[in-house]
Order: sequence, then structure tokens, then C-alpha cells
Amino acid sequence: MAFELQPSLIFFLAVLTIGGLLPWDRTRTFWSRLILPQIPGGLLMLRFANLPRSRRMLIALIVILAGGVLAATWTWVIHEQILESGASSFCSAEGGCADVLADHNYNTVPLLGLPWGIFGVLSFGILGFIALSVLFEPGWEKSRLFVKGGTVLSGLGLPLVVWLIIVELFLVRGAPTICP
Repeated sequence: MAFELQPSLIFFLAVLTIGGLLPWDRTRTFWSRLILPQIPGGLLMLRFANLPRSRRMLIALIVILAGGVLAATWTWVIHEQILESGASSFCSAEGGCADVLADHNYNTVPLLGLPWGIFGVLSFGILGFIALSVLFEPGWEKSRLFVKGGTVLSGLGLPLVVWLIIVELFLVRGAPTICP
């Protein structure tokens, strides 16, 4: 397998893992013990551990969406570098991730004509706005509508993610390869 961006992929995976573990009730004691109250910011972590599960879920979602924005931006940067110079300092010029990101057929959103990186930044940004809106204004009358809209948008994005995984694992030259 071509893991050309291993350090960045590990970073993105770490962000997703932290975001995925934040809301679990079983991890509450871990988060409260992770950072001691004497350490600046430690009291914030203790307060986080005592938040209701719904609030912790929203914060976890925001962490995961921030990881998505970073990964999409990273993909967009690689795409632009490959278009400008034929290579990227973030992946090799031939095979693997470079082939996926340089190929217009694989790296363009159908009907929109946008590179997947830009589309990802926009999508994760919109979902992040929804999550932040609900987090900061939970009693707002539009909160339920925002949650339902975010759920629908996320559901619509799942087939796109499955398609990109199929491309990376089976269709591109040098497959399987993993890109951000």
C-alpha cells in the first residue's frame, strides 16, 4: 500500500480518534485525569469531563470537522502543487496519491466541477457552522432544524466518501493508495 503521507495521515487519524472518544461516558474519568488542575487549561478539561453528553458530542463533532477541514485543505494544496509544477512536496510525482489528485476524472466533484479538496473544505465548514451554532445557542428555535439539516448533509456525503475510497483502493494506478 502507498502511504506517502504517513505523518499527515497519522495526525488526521489522531484528531479523528480524539474526536471520536470525547463524547463516550467511559472516557470521562480519562479526560478529567489527563490534565491536572494545576496545569493551565487543566480546569477547562475537568469542566469538559463534567459536561452533559450532548454538549460533549457537539464538541467532539467540532474536533472531527476541524480534522476534516485540515485534511481537505491538505488535499487541495497537494492538488494545486501538482497542477502547477507536476509534482508536490507532499507526495511523489508518480503513482498513488499524486495520480488520484492529478487526475481530473478522480479529483473533480461531478456536476460541480470543483476539486474534492475545495468541496471538502466547504462541506466541513458548513457542517462546522451548524455544529457551532447548536453548541453556542442550544435553546434557539432553529437548533432542531440545523441538526436535521446537518444530518441530511452528512448522509448525502457518505456515498461520496465511499466512492473516493473505492477510487483509492481499486481504480487508480498504483492502487491501493491512501490520500487525506
